[in-house]
Amino acid sequence: MSSAAVSILVFGVYMAGEASILLIAPNFLFSLFGLPLTQEVWPRVVGVALAVFAYYYIRAAFQEITAFFVITTQGRMLQFVLFSGLVVAGVGQPTLLLFAGVELASGIWTWFALKR
Repeated sequence: MSSAAVSILVFGVYMAGEASILLIAPNFLFSLFGLPLTQEVWPRVVGVALAVFAYYYIRAAFQEITAFFVITTQGRMLQFVLFSGLVVAGVGQPTLLLFAGVELASGIWTWFALKR
């Protein structure tokens, strides 16, 4: 497995972990980051979407789909910009920057791995 594929696999597993928490105990995650607790269904809907995305990442890693790797570096960096924009606009909690940082760092890791 290439180093770029490993970075994609690790990110896919990270996303699967996030998905699991959102599906099973979303308020646990929210309380850790000072986000408002909720009994609504939307965190679980996001968890389902993350689980599907995690599946894509993990499968793409094992199949060495380099074009997917390139696209995800762009997407993860865009997500960093958009999350940061939400915080700057005052509609997102500053704790979103922690998730944004993971997106940015993992995107940079994949980008460097692709350059090798």
